[in-house]
Amino acid sequence: MDTPFYLGAAATSTLYALVLEAIGKEHYEPDYTVVTVAAGVALTGGWVALRLALAPLPDLQGRALAWWVWWQVLWMFVATGSPITIWQVWQSRQRIVDLLDYQVRTHYVHEARRAATLAAQRGGAA
Repeated sequence: MDTPFYLGAAATSTLYALVLEAIGKEHYEPDYTVVTVAAGVALTGGWVALRLALAPLPDLQGRALAWWVWWQVLWMFVATGSPITIWQVWQSRQRIVDLLDYQVRTHYVHEARRAATLAAQRGGAA
């Protein structure tokens, strides 16, 4: 019964991650990171509110109902947080690949310069 809400939350969060990727982090990091986090929390809260307003509530009272709502909030954060987490892991992976590529390129440039210097010192061509 709650699955459409969780799927909708995950889809909306995926769209949000795609928008952030399209904007580019240079436009929101570090000064507006708090805005992106607040928007993500608002997105989650909106889906929780939709779930509570549009679908029937269980026949629970008091503490049992409070715990049920708490679990709804928790699982909605999992639904909205998973796409963002996957996107962040992808960004971390890309930064590692870029760093390794940079290290390889600078290493080869350094080695080529070193070889040229040694060849020049010996009077030969590199």
